[in-house]
Amino acid sequence: MTSRVRARPCAAYRFLWIMSKIFGFLCVSTDDFWCHENSSLIHPLGWANAVGQDIYAPKDYHPPDITAKMKTKYSNLHIEEGMKLEAVDPLNLSVICAATIKKVLKYDYVMVRVDCYEEDTDGSDWFCYELTSPSILPCGFCANHGIPLTPPNGYSKESFSWNTYLRETKSKPAPLNFTRQVRFVHMENNYKKYNH
Repeated sequence: MTSRVRARPCAAYRFLWIMSKIFGFLCVSTDDFWCHENSSLIHPLGWANAVGQDIYAPKDYHPPDITAKMKTKYSNLHIEEGMKLEAVDPLNLSVICAATIKKVLKYDYVMVRVDCYEEDTDGSDWFCYELTSPSILPCGFCANHGIPLTPPNGYSKESFSWNTYLRETKSKPAPLNFTRQVRFVHMENNYKKYNH
Protein backbone atom coordinates (compact mmCIF):
# COMPACT_ATOMS: atom_id res chain seq x y z
CA MET A 1 0.00 0.00 0.00
CA THR A 2 1.40 3.39 -0.94
CA SER A 3 1.01 6.40 1.27
CA ARG A 4 0.42 9.86 -0.02
CA VAL A 5 2.25 12.79 1.50
CA ARG A 6 0.63 16.14 1.00
CA ALA A 7 1.50 19.67 1.91
CA ARG A 8 -0.52 21.22 4.70
CA PRO A 9 -2.73 23.97 3.29
CA CYS A 10 -3.58 26.95 5.42
CA ALA A 11 -7.18 27.43 6.49
CA ALA A 12 -6.38 30.88 7.84
CA TYR A 13 -5.22 33.75 5.71
CA ARG A 14 -1.96 35.57 6.25
CA PHE A 15 -0.94 39.18 6.01
CA LEU A 16 1.64 39.29 3.20
CA TRP A 17 3.91 41.80 1.58
CA ILE A 18 4.28 41.98 -2.19
CA MET A 19 7.99 41.57 -2.82
CA SER A 20 7.98 41.98 -6.61
CA LYS A 21 5.66 42.02 -9.61
CA ILE A 22 6.59 40.70 -13.04
CA PHE A 23 4.08 40.63 -15.92
CA GLY A 24 1.10 40.46 -13.56
CA PHE A 25 2.65 37.81 -11.32
CA LEU A 26 3.27 38.69 -7.69
CA CYS A 27 5.98 37.34 -5.44
CA VAL A 28 4.61 37.56 -1.92
CA SER A 29 6.54 37.18 1.33
CA THR A 30 8.01 35.16 2.93
CA ASP A 31 8.65 31.94 1.03
CA ASP A 32 8.86 33.32 -2.52
CA PHE A 33 5.26 32.28 -3.21
CA TRP A 34 4.19 33.36 -6.70
CA CYS A 35 0.64 33.86 -7.96
CA HIS A 36 -1.15 35.98 -10.52
CA GLU A 37 -2.48 39.34 -9.38
CA ASN A 38 -6.03 38.19 -10.31
CA SER A 39 -5.74 34.94 -8.34
CA SER A 40 -8.59 34.00 -6.02
CA LEU A 41 -5.88 33.21 -3.44
CA ILE A 42 -5.18 36.86 -2.70
CA HIS A 43 -7.55 39.50 -1.35
CA PRO A 44 -7.37 43.19 -0.44
CA LEU A 45 -6.52 44.41 3.04
CA GLY A 46 -9.58 44.03 5.26
CA TRP A 47 -11.08 41.10 3.31
CA ALA A 48 -10.57 38.46 6.03
CA ASN A 49 -12.14 40.70 8.66
CA ALA A 50 -15.09 41.48 6.36
CA VAL A 51 -15.95 37.85 5.56
CA GLY A 52 -15.27 36.56 9.07
CA GLN A 53 -12.14 34.58 8.27
CA ASP A 54 -9.15 34.13 10.57
CA ILE A 55 -5.98 35.96 9.62
CA TYR A 56 -2.41 35.72 10.83
CA ALA A 57 -1.08 39.28 10.94
CA PRO A 58 1.27 41.45 12.96
CA LYS A 59 -0.17 42.51 16.33
CA ASP A 60 -0.30 46.14 15.22
CA TYR A 61 -2.31 45.34 12.06
CA HIS A 62 -5.64 47.16 12.03
CA PRO A 63 -7.55 46.15 8.90
CA PRO A 64 -9.49 48.77 6.98
CA ASP A 65 -13.25 48.32 6.90
CA ILE A 66 -14.10 47.29 3.34
CA THR A 67 -17.60 45.96 4.04
CA ALA A 68 -19.16 48.85 2.05
CA LYS A 69 -17.43 47.43 -1.05
CA MET A 70 -18.52 43.82 -0.40
CA LYS A 71 -21.74 42.46 -1.88
CA THR A 72 -23.78 39.31 -1.36
CA LYS A 73 -25.10 37.99 -4.67
CA TYR A 74 -26.68 34.76 -3.48
CA SER A 75 -28.51 35.65 -0.27
CA ASN A 76 -31.45 33.50 -1.45
CA LEU A 77 -29.33 30.34 -1.28
CA HIS A 78 -29.59 28.42 1.95
CA ILE A 79 -25.98 27.30 2.44
CA GLU A 80 -25.07 25.65 5.73
CA GLU A 81 -22.21 23.80 7.35
CA GLY A 82 -22.11 20.09 6.56
CA MET A 83 -23.60 20.36 3.08
CA LYS A 84 -21.89 18.24 0.43
CA LEU A 85 -20.57 19.16 -3.00
CA GLU A 86 -17.85 18.25 -5.48
CA ALA A 87 -14.59 20.23 -5.49
CA VAL A 88 -11.35 20.33 -7.41
CA ASP A 89 -8.62 19.11 -5.06
CA PRO A 90 -6.44 22.22 -4.50
CA LEU A 91 -3.43 19.97 -3.92
CA ASN A 92 -3.99 17.91 -7.08
CA LEU A 93 -5.80 20.02 -9.68
CA SER A 94 -6.43 17.03 -11.95
CA VAL A 95 -8.82 15.46 -9.43
CA ILE A 96 -12.39 16.31 -8.42
CA CYS A 97 -13.45 14.98 -5.01
CA ALA A 98 -16.51 14.69 -2.84
CA ALA A 99 -16.32 17.60 -0.38
CA THR A 100 -17.99 19.22 2.62
CA ILE A 101 -18.77 22.83 3.51
CA LYS A 102 -17.08 23.24 6.89
CA LYS A 103 -17.83 26.92 7.55
CA VAL A 104 -20.08 29.52 5.96
CA LEU A 105 -18.47 32.94 5.76
CA LYS A 106 -20.05 36.27 4.81
CA TYR A 107 -20.42 37.63 1.28
CA ASP A 108 -20.81 34.28 -0.51
CA TYR A 109 -17.60 32.67 0.75
CA VAL A 110 -17.37 29.17 2.24
CA MET A 111 -14.64 27.02 3.75
CA VAL A 112 -14.57 23.62 2.01
CA ARG A 113 -12.76 20.39 2.82
CA VAL A 114 -12.20 17.63 0.27
CA ASP A 115 -13.33 14.35 1.80
CA CYS A 116 -10.86 11.98 0.12
CA TYR A 117 -8.19 12.48 2.83
CA GLU A 118 -8.06 11.81 6.54
CA GLU A 119 -9.49 14.87 8.28
CA ASP A 120 -7.12 17.25 10.07
CA THR A 121 -8.69 18.02 13.44
CA ASP A 122 -7.42 21.60 13.45
CA GLY A 123 -9.18 22.55 10.20
CA SER A 124 -5.92 23.20 8.37
CA ASP A 125 -7.23 21.16 5.44
CA TRP A 126 -10.03 23.61 4.65
CA PHE A 127 -9.94 25.86 1.58
CA CYS A 128 -11.80 29.10 0.98
CA TYR A 129 -14.01 29.49 -2.09
CA GLU A 130 -16.51 32.01 -3.35
CA LEU A 131 -19.79 30.33 -4.30
CA THR A 132 -19.18 31.28 -7.94
CA SER A 133 -15.81 29.52 -8.04
CA PRO A 134 -15.46 27.06 -10.93
CA SER A 135 -13.62 24.79 -8.46
CA ILE A 136 -16.79 23.87 -6.53
CA LEU A 137 -19.62 21.99 -8.19
CA PRO A 138 -22.97 20.48 -7.23
CA CYS A 139 -23.28 16.83 -6.20
CA GLY A 140 -23.58 14.68 -9.32
CA PHE A 141 -21.77 17.11 -11.62
CA CYS A 142 -19.02 14.61 -12.44
CA ALA A 143 -21.45 11.75 -13.08
CA ASN A 144 -23.56 13.98 -15.34
CA HIS A 145 -20.52 14.96 -17.41
CA GLY A 146 -18.59 11.67 -17.53
CA ILE A 147 -15.80 12.92 -15.27
CA PRO A 148 -14.24 10.58 -12.68
CA LEU A 149 -15.04 11.59 -9.08
CA THR A 150 -12.68 10.70 -6.25
CA PRO A 151 -14.97 9.39 -3.51
CA PRO A 152 -14.68 10.22 0.18
CA ASN A 153 -12.07 8.45 2.29
CA GLY A 154 -13.30 4.91 3.00
CA TYR A 155 -15.48 4.61 -0.13
CA SER A 156 -14.58 2.97 -3.44
CA LYS A 157 -15.11 4.53 -6.86
CA GLU A 158 -17.10 1.49 -7.96
CA SER A 159 -19.63 1.58 -5.13
CA PHE A 160 -19.86 5.30 -4.32
CA SER A 161 -23.31 6.83 -4.66
CA TRP A 162 -24.25 10.37 -3.68
CA ASN A 163 -27.67 9.22 -2.45
CA THR A 164 -26.11 6.62 -0.14
CA TYR A 165 -23.38 8.98 1.07
CA LEU A 166 -25.85 11.79 1.83
CA ARG A 167 -28.07 9.37 3.74
CA GLU A 168 -25.17 7.80 5.69
CA THR A 169 -23.70 11.18 6.66
CA LYS A 170 -27.15 12.70 7.30
CA SER A 171 -26.18 15.53 4.94
CA LYS A 172 -27.80 17.61 2.25
CA PRO A 173 -26.34 18.59 -1.12
CA ALA A 174 -25.25 22.22 -1.41
CA PRO A 175 -27.68 24.10 -3.70
CA LEU A 176 -25.09 25.17 -6.26
CA ASN A 177 -27.36 24.74 -9.29
CA PHE A 178 -27.71 28.43 -10.07
CA THR A 179 -26.94 30.50 -13.13
CA ARG A 180 -23.17 30.02 -12.93
CA GLN A 181 -21.87 28.33 -16.04
CA VAL A 182 -18.83 26.10 -16.23
CA ARG A 183 -17.09 26.20 -19.61
CA PHE A 184 -15.28 23.20 -20.97
CA VAL A 185 -12.68 23.49 -23.67
CA HIS A 186 -12.73 20.41 -25.86
CA MET A 187 -9.28 19.30 -26.98
CA GLU A 188 -8.79 16.49 -29.46
CA ASN A 189 -6.23 13.79 -28.69
CA ASN A 190 -2.98 14.44 -30.55
CA TYR A 191 -4.03 18.04 -31.11
CA LYS A 192 -1.35 19.95 -32.99
CA LYS A 193 -0.91 23.57 -32.09
CA TYR A 194 0.68 24.57 -35.37
CA ASN A 195 -0.06 23.29 -38.85
CA HIS A 196 3.08 22.91 -40.91
